[in-house]
Amino acid sequence: MGQRTTGSGPSGPGRVLVAGFLTAWLVGWGAGESSALWVLWRALHGGEGPQALVMAVVVWTSLWTLGGVLAAAMLLRCLGAEDRLERQGEHQLVVRRWIPPDPPGHRD
Repeated sequence: MGQRTTGSGPSGPGRVLVAGFLTAWLVGWGAGESSALWVLWRALHGGEGPQALVMAVVVWTSLWTLGGVLAAAMLLRCLGAEDRLERQGEHQLVVRRWIPPDPPGHRD
């Protein structure tokens, strides 16, 4: 039995709205990230603040960084990813291609 592939890339006005929101969110994320890193730098090198505050900033910055990375990945996905459903016999596999997507007319 042969292989059958169907795919879809980003389309529609919804992806533009999501991409706009994520872009604005990432600007705020950058401000929050730089502020937290500045506080952490001052606390570690200046000896300012209690140790509990330093640990709270470390945990917050770690989670905030993870959120920013995931938001950036979703932004790239909104702008140029492709989902393909490949069927080989009785098995189905979802293949996600991030960027760059294949040019129009490209066939595997």
